[in-house]
Amino acid sequence: MNTEDKTENTKNKNESLSSTMAMKQNEETLAKIAITKEADSALAEIMAKVSDGFDGARVIKQDVASHIILEFLKTFDDADIFNIRRHFFDTKAMLRAVLKKAEETGYIPDDVEELFRKKFESSANSSKKPKKYLKTDGITDRHIESEAS
Repeated sequence: MNTEDKTENTKNKNESLSSTMAMKQNEETLAKIAITKEADSALAEIMAKVSDGFDGARVIKQDVASHIILEFLKTFDDADIFNIRRHFFDTKAMLRAVLKKAEETGYIPDDVEELFRKKFESSANSSKKPKKYLKTDGITDRHIESEAS
């Protein structure tokens, strides 16, 4: 191996080591999330506006999303918590949670118990309709044997 080959080999090892170190550093500082296609389109629109006429840096989605989240956190309040919860509210999930808690504690909240009691009472009152019997004052057909027989 000549000197140039040794230098090139050392350079490749250093680049590989540098790349490995960068990946480890990224693993320590980065987390991955998945977003909806709609959110991805909005993020691309934001990136386009930020990048338009700006040559000072290369703007990537990860940086823009991280900036948005960290800035949002500064003003995040109870109203935001309520709006997020309202947006993702699932009646069935809530019912499962109430049932699980009731099974664990033996306690059913009064409003839930009242709701089920009303539902039960309304279904008991409007269950089956009474059966209509045949009227006896109608015409009854009788077969009279014919005289031919």
